Amino acid sequence: MRLWIVRHAIAADAGPPTWSDSDRPLTHEGRAEFRGLCRHLASRDRRVETILSSPLVRARQTAAILAEEMGLTPEQVEVTDLLKPGFDLVSLTQYLATVPAESVAVVGHQPDLGFAASQLVGGGSFAFGKGHIASLRFDDALRPGRAALSWFVGPEIASPV
Repeated sequence: MRLWIVRHAIAADAGPPTWSDSDRPLTHEGRAEFRGLCRHLASRDRRVETILSSPLVRARQTAAILAEEMGLTPEQVEVTDLLKPGFDLVSLTQYLATVPAESVAVVGHQPDLGFAASQLVGGGSFAFGKGHIASLRFDDALRPGRAALSWFVGPEIASPV
């Protein structure tokens, strides 16, 4: 299995009087930068078959952009509490093992994603900026310590110099 770990793109700031943390939408900049990254990846035939997303607005919007740029339908995006902030990695990996796809993206939040990536590859530190994606490869069991990092990129890779 190939697993993309995706941090949501740039979102509006939380706090009164505008947004609660769970309702923060992506900013125009966040949408544009992440769309550029997704197009860059798709143009290099880097794709996923299905997407799991945190239920928070900014993650759902990030997942929708990824799905659109990968040519996926809304039915190929699943919103799940398994990716809410503070998620349990064991529960997530157990669920992922049941997903009938060779390539899956999970869209969520820091610091959980950095911890998950670190555990899955067996150590290290992952500084997930907003809109960053890590691609991990599992040759056998989808368990902590069994993944290899294929690549780790952010929106800046698709920006003109």
